[in-house]
Amino acid sequence: IIANGPAAGGISKSSYTLSTFKSSAYFSGGIASASNIPCIGRIKGGATINDNGEISYSEDNTTSVPAVTVYRIAANIAMNLSFDVDGYTLSSVELFNAPKYMYYLNGAADASFPASPSSDNINTAGLIANVTPSDPASGTYSWFTGENKRGTNALITSPFAKDFLHTPSDSRFCSFIKISARKNDSTTVLNYFIYPGENATTDFNIKRNWNYPINVTIKGTAASQITYEGIDGRIRMASSNCYMVAPGNTITIPVNVKGNANGPVQDDVFAGTGLSATHTTSSVGVLWQTSTGLISSISNVYDGKVNITTSSSSGNAVVAAYASDGTTILWSWHIWVSDYNPNASPVENGDIYSITNSANAPYTFMDRNLGATSATPGDAGTIGLHYQWGRKDPFTASSSFSAQTEINVYDDSGNSFTLLSKIQTVGVSNNLQNSIENPDVFYKNDSSPYDWYTTSSSSQNNALWGGENLTTPSDKTFFDPCPAGWRVPAWKGSVSPWSALGSNGTSTSSVGTFANYGVTWTAITAGYWPAAGYRDYKNGSLYNAGSNGNYWSASPSSYYGYYLYFASSNLYPSGNVYRAYGLSVRCVQE
Repeated sequence: IIANGPAAGGISKSSYTLSTFKSSAYFSGGIASASNIPCIGRIKGGATINDNGEISYSEDNTTSVPAVTVYRIAANIAMNLSFDVDGYTLSSVELFNAPKYMYYLNGAADASFPASPSSDNINTAGLIANVTPSDPASGTYSWFTGENKRGTNALITSPFAKDFLHTPSDSRFCSFIKISARKNDSTTVLNYFIYPGENATTDFNIKRNWNYPINVTIKGTAASQITYEGIDGRIRMASSNCYMVAPGNTITIPVNVKGNANGPVQDDVFAGTGLSATHTTSSVGVLWQTSTGLISSISNVYDGKVNITTSSSSGNAVVAAYASDGTTILWSWHIWVSDYNPNASPVENGDIYSITNSANAPYTFMDRNLGATSATPGDAGTIGLHYQWGRKDPFTASSSFSAQTEINVYDDSGNSFTLLSKIQTVGVSNNLQNSIENPDVFYKNDSSPYDWYTTSSSSQNNALWGGENLTTPSDKTFFDPCPAGWRVPAWKGSVSPWSALGSNGTSTSSVGTFANYGVTWTAITAGYWPAAGYRDYKNGSLYNAGSNGNYWSASPSSYYGYYLYFASSNLYPSGNVYRAYGLSVRCVQE
């Protein structure tokens, strides 16, 4: 007997045997409150319908309707949050790893469920609560979710250790709540991870027909949060491949984790590479910087973190973590030195722009290119940096719109060189590890598939930036080059992020104004986009700065990558081009 269903969400099958109903009938609709949760009950002994439509119940062989108890097929996770941290502002509260389906009969036993968790049945993207409080920092968040039974870890004795490092098997699919807060005067982000379960230590099971009440209080000062971060595994500084810091300031970054691995490891791309999410850093140094002394010091190595202090100039640098031999690079990070703070509210020294594509999917863009030192139309500082599709590390672009001019960069000792001097030819079927150990090398490829990653079209990695599914992209990946809270824009609803501008070949003048070496869109409110040119896939050389713009999306197209192209005459919102090209990136909010 089914109650509260299936009208709101449907059942997956149109015909049933008892076996198929048990194994595959599920609810997939939205639930607004506890009273709307679908329920199922069973008649003890079953029932028989004769040819006249009369029902008799097997337990007593009568036609009197027996009492039937119905059970909710969903769990209710209700978190009462009180957030009051001096110097930090609450930015988001989301549930991750919620099952995509609520099965009517499956999962009643004590065994793990889903038995084979994957992105096919577990939603790894963050979900806002079904019920949210009017005051985000003080109230109850409530989610209604299917069961996700991932087991227990009897070795956990402290709530501090109920974190992603101590989850049971299939740990990256355990359901968890992520509370994010941003430091008011910087781009530092702290994430607080809460794993619901039967208790605050050992249990990681989310069961149907259960209520999971959680009381969470987060308070203190900005300094105390960093202290807690060192002793409480549930508190983690958000990590990324790019850190923004204002000139003359200091930022603390974790250097024993790769990419955004300072949290639950969910990324299929990362898990499939054979790389470890963590490493042991022996030293950290400047690999290159756009001016001598831009990074004035790297100090205070403690608990896997370093303090990076910048000079009074704006610019870009790449710092690298080295193994004990002092030469092998374990990972590297882009340090974007700019007074622009897109995470502040209101945004400091710039702006952000919200647009929708033709599938009505929202995007919020930064007002400048990744690595740009200016957003003023016509200023060469708007050009920013270039990236090969799927790589995390940047390359300098032209220093001028009027000429294709290489930028001299400097090592930690003040020696100058150009990144073009570091160019190499791809020669292996999997070049990922080489690219990690040599983040300053531009890998050229003048033969099919024209990819920096591989020499074979059968070995390409389509998911490096999380846009492989053109309808619903995955979460930000470990190779995404954008700062915490931002990512490379991916296709959504099977259309380009820029599809609202029109089809390929649309006249630029019909949707924007090309002036000051770039375009300002009138069809969408997205600010000024410079014609930053590109680096060629065959030789790494700079071309077309001042005449055309080329912006990567996170989504692949056959053995190409999708991108936005524009010139003064026309534009291609859904263009595709070889992945070994070096193009611009304009980050969007996660």
